Amino acid sequence: MKGYYVKALVEKDANMKQPVTVLAYEIPLLMAVFGEGSVQLTCDAPVGSIDVDPEKEYARLARKYGSDKTGAPHVVNLFGQYFSGAFADAVKKGAGVVGLKNTIPKTTVSKAKPNATTTAKPENPKDPLS
Repeated sequence: MKGYYVKALVEKDANMKQPVTVLAYEIPLLMAVFGEGSVQLTCDAPVGSIDVDPEKEYARLARKYGSDKTGAPHVVNLFGQYFSGAFADAVKKGAGVVGLKNTIPKTTVSKAKPNATTTAKPENPKDPLS
């Protein structure tokens, strides 16, 4: 099955917002961990895809997102036990889990003109970012 990557912004606390690229079905898990209002999609379409084995992916998410205060894994709270099939259904929905289509737009690549030249700026030894 295909897993579709999406970009989101996670507000971990009042002073820290972190951009992330995760599989679409991880968005509900991020909301469970950080709060529903703390996670916002920042893309209009998936940004990539990968083949996933739902059973291995379920185990990975259980390790990654851990448990709530009662000790119940977040992945179980959201999708139920693996054998219920709810997680596999979420993987099948792909980006549809977060309301996006399962299509990755083709990016346009600009080609340099054959006779174009570029001028490099001289390095400044006093500036470590130059």
